[in-house]
Amino acid sequence: LPVVIAGLTVFSSGIFVSQSAATVLTGQVAGRARSSAAGLYVTFYYLGGSAGTAVPAWFWLTGGWPGCVSLFSAVSLLTLALGLAAGITRSADPGVQGEMIDTAI
Repeated sequence: LPVVIAGLTVFSSGIFVSQSAATVLTGQVAGRARSSAAGLYVTFYYLGGSAGTAVPAWFWLTGGWPGCVSLFSAVSLLTLALGLAAGITRSADPGVQGEMIDTAI
């Protein structure tokens, strides 16, 4: 049980940190289309939250804790890969060389 609680703590904390960072960076990346970007972000945030209530239940019913851990691990690795790919793409853009993004809240 302590390992499960620790795992849930790590994943929950990661979700809140990621959501805060994404909210800040959405406006910075969007440039002049901030309203549209914020609307799309919120739409997909709530769609993901809705899926996040149903999909883990299916994994729980079919695989128990190992199924849920597999789902959380796969989603975390996918998120990491997308974040790294976005960072590489952004740093390869010649228009942003030497530009620092201020992430202070």
